[in-house]
Amino acid sequence: MRQAWASGRIARVAIVGLVLAGASVGASVVFNRLVATGHAQMHAVIAAICFGIALTVVARWPAAGLAVIAPALGFCAFAVAQLTESLGAFGYGPDNDGRVNGLVVFHDLGVGLSALGLVSLIVGASVGVGLAFWRIGGAGRWIGAGSGGALLIGGLFVVKTLIGI
Repeated sequence: MRQAWASGRIARVAIVGLVLAGASVGASVVFNRLVATGHAQMHAVIAAICFGIALTVVARWPAAGLAVIAPALGFCAFAVAQLTESLGAFGYGPDNDGRVNGLVVFHDLGVGLSALGLVSLIVGASVGVGLAFWRIGGAGRWIGAGSGGALLIGGLFVVKTLIGI
């Protein structure tokens, strides 16, 4: 019962996020010549894709437990960071270089949140993959531990490379 409750909350967050991402794309069409609209659209589309994945997962398996909730939360965390960056992109001028208003603060905040969001996404996906195999039992437990661990280590290496730590 608690899993379905958590899945429902994640689904609501993802739906609101999809609406906000759509609004960001719509706003970028309206403010086409005033701000860096392509920049805002890119972050909004990434956010929409991640919210869509989270929503699809929890809608398909609403009571599956941590194996579904962890990846969905990871995708939502990264999507929120991308949505924050999308809002902040409206603070850059059409040349995508000059800062034209205070919204750019949200882009700077979103950059930091994206690092945390990527780590959340990797950890959530690793937990989900590991638990999905673990439930099989027998050799599946070893496959789950190995695949979840490999995804975690490989994913964190990719995040480290992207962030530059």
